[in-house]
Amino acid sequence: MKRRKLWAMLIILMVSGLFGCSGRGPSKAQREPKRIFKDANDLGANDAKRPRLELSPPEPKLDVIASEGGCAPKSENELAVASCYKNVACRGQWARTEKGGPAECWCYAKKGGCDEGTICCAVSRKCEKLENCYAP
Repeated sequence: MKRRKLWAMLIILMVSGLFGCSGRGPSKAQREPKRIFKDANDLGANDAKRPRLELSPPEPKLDVIASEGGCAPKSENELAVASCYKNVACRGQWARTEKGGPAECWCYAKKGGCDEGTICCAVSRKCEKLENCYAP
């Protein structure tokens, strides 16, 4: 009885294996069209036309001084950076570039802080008009 079951199982496996292998062969993948690459030497001619990235100046290492008093410029924008040091307002942060050096107003990489009509934006890390400083 056991042998019959084993032989029957073996025959079923062999038949199913033959049916599985006898079908069509693997489908051929569609051929991609040949790519035509431009000559590598023509890059120099088009190089002048490509737009260039403008890098911002590197930010100096600053020792930020805590704001004192209430003379910091007010702004409706919560992303505006402003501070006060010895009753002098700054659209940016008061900081020292050297330990023990003089305190200077900085808006990240811009020495002197931001001009009238602009704010020091914490998101873009530069001087912006009020309406241009927002979180993405």
